[in-house]
Amino acid sequence: ADSIGNAIEKKYDEESQLRAREALIRYRKELDDAELDYTNNARGANALASVETYNKKVADIGTKYRDELSGNAKALRYFDLPAKSEESNFSTKLNRFTIDQHNIYADEVDKSAMQDVVNRAGFAIARGEDPSRFTSEIASINKSMLSRRGLSQENASGIEVQANKTSMDAIYKNAFEYSFAENPNNGNIVTGK
Repeated sequence: ADSIGNAIEKKYDEESQLRAREALIRYRKELDDAELDYTNNARGANALASVETYNKKVADIGTKYRDELSGNAKALRYFDLPAKSEESNFSTKLNRFTIDQHNIYADEVDKSAMQDVVNRAGFAIARGEDPSRFTSEIASINKSMLSRRGLSQENASGIEVQANKTSMDAIYKNAFEYSFAENPNNGNIVTGK
């Protein structure tokens, strides 16, 4: 009778493992669908706004399967450890993707802002105005862009100086082009000094 009892106990344990495995297959499919949905829809400015919604969605998916298995404590245990690992992996991938998307969006905005400042400063120089009022705006945009690169303060400082110089070079190039466009016979640039 003991060997039959042990055999039955083993079958119950195997059934619990199978129920957990079957739930994990469906659970992982839902996680994959959620990840695909997020990466297709959470682009640029939408990424940060969407991350909490998708983290909640993942938690809800896990709760659904845990509730489904709640009548079988062994199956729930077999499900829970790999499910928690999947949730953690999903969250890590989601957060990494979100940060990357935010940085792409921020870089696009900063590049547009820099182009705007370069154009405005170039026009100002071409009109004989002092461009120094634009230097703090240029430095702020460059600093913003560099801070997303995760550089040490020492490395960032050297790159920031070069970026500011490059920006000023672009301003004077634009000023020359604007000045020349206004008066093709005059290649002289008024620097406001």
